[in-house]
Amino acid sequence: MFEARLSQGALLKKLLEAIKELVTDANFDCNETGIALQAMDNSHVALVSLLLRSEGFHPYRCDRGFSLGVNLNSLSKILKCAGNDDIITLKADDNSADSLSLCFESPSNERVSEYELKLMDIDQEHLSIPETDYEATIVMSSTEFQRICRDLMVISESVSIDVAKDAIVFSAEGEMGTGSVKLKQNPSVDKPEEQVTIELNNSVSLQFSLKYLMNFTKGTPLSDQVMLGLSENMPLLVEYKMDDAGYIRCRNCKILVFLFCQIYDGHMVIFNLHIYTIYTKTNFTNKSLKSLKKVLDLNAVATRRCFDFFILSKRSFGRKSFTFSTGSIPRLKRKARSFYPR
Repeated sequence: MFEARLSQGALLKKLLEAIKELVTDANFDCNETGIALQAMDNSHVALVSLLLRSEGFHPYRCDRGFSLGVNLNSLSKILKCAGNDDIITLKADDNSADSLSLCFESPSNERVSEYELKLMDIDQEHLSIPETDYEATIVMSSTEFQRICRDLMVISESVSIDVAKDAIVFSAEGEMGTGSVKLKQNPSVDKPEEQVTIELNNSVSLQFSLKYLMNFTKGTPLSDQVMLGLSENMPLLVEYKMDDAGYIRCRNCKILVFLFCQIYDGHMVIFNLHIYTIYTKTNFTNKSLKSLKKVLDLNAVATRRCFDFFILSKRSFGRKSFTFSTGSIPRLKRKARSFYPR
């Protein structure tokens, strides 16, 4: 038997609003410690994970670990029927769960609403994410971070984040001009939510898609502060902590592309292509550069970034690497030929 009663129903509504644009279907993993979710968006660029600890529910019961496969848009629509002050109770039979029961109670118990949401069978791999010591960790106002992303999106589709010892600079450059916002470290202001603290091991300068950052900032209503974790060659971490109730973490993953190819009469023939993120792998088999370009263009729309290529030859098992932009298929071809001449 699974039962979880949340006195702050607005918290669950805000959580769903924060992630439903990134993730369509996901499993809520329930066990004695709480409710967890981990899922990637369709383009395998954003990784979302959240935790609602059992201590945040009164009462909380989960006799054994199991998963609730849910369409997040459908769940969000049902939660909109609950008032912000309503008490929300979730129930499911952990032996043969085919639906999730939701009960909304007004604070005065004068109004009680009951709904049932059909569950889904979602085959989803759980990713093991190692603990990371980031080169730069920033804690700042979540509202300010959301405003910066919104303002700079007027200029460009990407933002550069430069972190130094005493300041962090957000900058953007586009066809219409440039823009930047500089925040100085200020850990001693009267209001904790307005503090800017920087823990720095090495200076960092990285670029990210504002489209994804804007989706991440939908977690702003959950917390007054946001934590950013940045390191070279690692996903950006955006974390909102909900006091002792739990957290939501969003990661913007870098894409790596592995080409397994062979040169026949001076022409490169691709016999296998792997597109990786930091945590996942998607395999494709292609026999033409035209097919390759279609795959890369789909991912480029999501990332707006270059890809790191590793060319491996079946003949010589050599390995070379270079950075490649999706608009430069001929350059890819020339590079591969230069690595493995006829």
